[in-house]
Amino acid sequence: RMPSVSRDIVASSVEEYGKAWTTQDPIRIGKIFTEDAIYVERAFDRKATFRGREEIVKYWKYQICGKQSNILFRHVESEMVRDADRPIAVVKWLAEFDNFRENRAGKGEKKVRFCQMAKITFEGTKISYLEEYAQGMGGSAVRWPGIYASEEDLWSSIRFDPPKPPPPVVCEICNGSFPSRTKLFAHLKESTVGADGICVPNLKAKRDALLCFSICYSCKFPEKKLLDTFERLGIDFFGKVEALTWAVPPEMSAMALVNIVTIKFVQIPDHDVPFELIASKISEITENEISVHGGGLVNRPCAPERREFERYGVFIPWVYLHPQGARDVDDAAERL
Repeated sequence: RMPSVSRDIVASSVEEYGKAWTTQDPIRIGKIFTEDAIYVERAFDRKATFRGREEIVKYWKYQICGKQSNILFRHVESEMVRDADRPIAVVKWLAEFDNFRENRAGKGEKKVRFCQMAKITFEGTKISYLEEYAQGMGGSAVRWPGIYASEEDLWSSIRFDPPKPPPPVVCEICNGSFPSRTKLFAHLKESTVGADGICVPNLKAKRDALLCFSICYSCKFPEKKLLDTFERLGIDFFGKVEALTWAVPPEMSAMALVNIVTIKFVQIPDHDVPFELIASKISEITENEISVHGGGLVNRPCAPERREFERYGVFIPWVYLHPQGARDVDDAAERL
């Protein structure tokens, strides 16, 4: 078993590596390596593996001193990992510099940004082996955190964490907490101040309800039948029906295996909506000409389904599917 390497030695060596890079000092880089060190600047590339201090210094003069400028370097020390049984460590750093590229007419200068991981083996306080792997940070899809980003921002950028939700807003009357100002305003609109000074539901406020159903029907006028059905159900379930919005207009076909309808009511109920009971009542009252697959309260009409119908409505010969039947087909045939 070989002795481990201390955190201080690793941090000091990486700091010196960064200073040798930013100051473009080949003598300084040579001092942190052993005489027979191996530097794998790019894995699996024979031309990017340098053996011995002399070759490492020669590479530094050619690449770092000859081609790079405006170099920034940051060791992310908090993510250092050390082997407990061997003098090996894995470190991470960020780097940014202007790079001169040979044989690139008019495009010689390029800004380079990357996050780099390195495996380092030590002999005492010097590096005997350095193997680097870099993740380029160019391109519009990459979110470069900046060389001096905080630890939190760095982690967030690497993992593409979703943005944090805004802090909740509080009602000054009842101290209720709401995720947004919009929710707070809706609460104030639908509430009134009670005798004890807290918010209570305002039963006189108009609160629309949107009830969405997926239905199957085999009748010519499903909209009329639905209106008649809810009128027979009475206001025990809902208030007055204001409007119906269909994904596919019912006049396009005398029957449908699946269609989506959103029913707008004047007032939302103060109790839970008995969807199963409503569905069974619709089937019972319409004598199974309309049956319900599912349903629920929604925040908006069936907009996505409606847009999909409008997208394909231009290409479908709806006249042949019209509930008027053969007469329309004959008229269409004559026009063709």
